[in-house]
Amino acid sequence: MVYGWGNPIFGDDAVGIEVAKRIKREELPPGITVCWSSASPFSVAHRLLDCKKAILIDAWFDGEKNTERIIDWDTDLDATDVTVLTPHTASIVDVLKIYRKVYEDRFPSSVHVYGLCIKDIRLEEGVHGDYEEQIARVVALVLDEIRRNHGE
Repeated sequence: MVYGWGNPIFGDDAVGIEVAKRIKREELPPGITVCWSSASPFSVAHRLLDCKKAILIDAWFDGEKNTERIIDWDTDLDATDVTVLTPHTASIVDVLKIYRKVYEDRFPSSVHVYGLCIKDIRLEEGVHGDYEEQIARVVALVLDEIRRNHGE
C-alpha cells in the first residue's frame, strides 16, 4: 500500500497527498493500493493493517527550512520507546509503534516513510509550486521501490 498523508487546508502539509495522487495516475503492478487522507495517525495506522508492506508519504517540518531534504526512513519501530502520548499529541511514529505491538500478526512487515521537508504550515489550500522538484523526486523513489519489490 502507498499512503499519502497530510492536510490540504494547511497548504504545504498536503505534499504527501499530492505524491500519492501522482503515483495513482501511473501504471502500477497488480495488488498495489494507493490512497490518501488527512485522517488521524490512528486511522492511518489502522488502514495499514493486513498489508504486506507499506509506504507512507508525509510532510516533515524541518526547523532549518531546508526544502531540498527528503527524509527516507525505513522504519525500525523497535529502536525507541513510545513517548507519553494522548490522542491529541500522537505522532505517526508513536502510533505505528503501538499498532505494531498490538496488531503484531496484522501489521506490515515493512513500513517505509518518505518525509518531504517543508518550510512551514499555513492556513491555505494547496501545495505551493516551490515543492515541484521534491514531489517529483519522491514519486520517482516510490515508483522505483514498487518496481523493485515486484521484480520489474
